[in-house]
Amino acid sequence: MVSTAHYERALAHEQQGEFAQALVLYQACLAHGTDDPGDLLFKCGWCLEHEHSLNNPTQLQALDYYIQAAEVSHTPATIQNSLFRAGWVLMQEQRWLEAAQFLRKVIDGAELLELRDAFYAHAVYWYAVCLETQGRFIDALEWYRLAQAIAPVLQPESCLREILCLEQIGSYHEALHLCSAFHANPPANFDAERYAELFSVVNRKKAILEACLNQNFSPSQKKRM
Repeated sequence: MVSTAHYERALAHEQQGEFAQALVLYQACLAHGTDDPGDLLFKCGWCLEHEHSLNNPTQLQALDYYIQAAEVSHTPATIQNSLFRAGWVLMQEQRWLEAAQFLRKVIDGAELLELRDAFYAHAVYWYAVCLETQGRFIDALEWYRLAQAIAPVLQPESCLREILCLEQIGSYHEALHLCSAFHANPPANFDAERYAELFSVVNRKKAILEACLNQNFSPSQKKRM
């Protein structure tokens, strides 16, 4: 079949990072019809998201493909991946409320399927980021803590975000306690350079909190880091 040949060629282009060529072939496959167009729609979105030399590409074009893929796919993995990528694109557009809605669908879907894996943990973390960005600090705290509990590799990033949320709601002593408990060594498989950056930020935050608490005035009076 022509569509099968196109699909195999598209896969080869995609694996080589030739997203523009892959996109054209995936779109041709869609035109031929398929039992599960969700996979092709997802791949079109993926190629658009990662190809920067197409004619006037936008993240929103990729978003449209991801939303369609989630709506028509018969495969749970494709649905979950499509919802996550839609949330990711919306985060890049700073559309935090909409992004949170898609990520929550990923979380709910994973829980329904009882797939609390690394993919689920990342959805939890980024959902918390969306909540925090909307000023929903108390809600975000719950999800950052869950991310730390289920995924040690997300613990450093989530812990820093938890500290910042605690500061926002005035829980300065609790924030200081977390700063003091932040380990000097990264967890296994965590990027050492990134961990050093996080550790440095936490130490600076610790010094500010200590100074503020000792002088009995709010850290909100200090310049944000």
